[in-house]
Amino acid sequence: MKHIVVLAVLFASLPLIAAQYPSANTVIVLPGLHENGVDLSGSAVSSQDVIDWEINHSDLVFGSYADTAENQRTQAVGYMYNQKLEMNSNWLEHELREKAEQQGIDFEDLFLHFAEDTVLAEVDKTHGENTILNRKPMIVGYTANEDHAGFWLYQTPPWDADVFENFASGGALYVYHSEPFDRLVLKFSKYAKVGSFGSSIQARLMAMVRR
Repeated sequence: MKHIVVLAVLFASLPLIAAQYPSANTVIVLPGLHENGVDLSGSAVSSQDVIDWEINHSDLVFGSYADTAENQRTQAVGYMYNQKLEMNSNWLEHELREKAEQQGIDFEDLFLHFAEDTVLAEVDKTHGENTILNRKPMIVGYTANEDHAGFWLYQTPPWDADVFENFASGGALYVYHSEPFDRLVLKFSKYAKVGSFGSSIQARLMAMVRR
């Protein structure tokens, strides 16, 4: 048959007995997408036959069936959703970071100390190129003056842009990253013969646009 049934066998410390939950021995995980097909002998099997087989040969279901009546024929736990925090910060992470700092909580503690004692054994190093672990800034852009919100350099570098062309009117290059950093590596395509280069780092920059 086309439908694939995922079975998880749970072994208890006591001898297994044929009984309903809580003495479960067979579990159906995330049932759904039932289709008509054929069994191993080539006989036709309907999607309802598949559902009936699952219910009759399992003690517990993680997930649920589309028809409420089917769920009432078995022990359906329902769907379970895990809550997680993204390492590449979004609205939720920014809000939690702000609340944590207000209460004197180290935001790093919410990530199981990944910066202190986590070893990353990447099979393919390119998997992490677009994450904060690879030190790639989240946003890079430049402004035309001190009141300008800025142009976002979203293309893949190297960029064909003169980011310092408006320095006389207060324009500047800006780099945004969700994690603290103490150094910045710049590669210039060309250099001026004279002049100076200045930088300004704001230690606690948390500009959040409220929805």
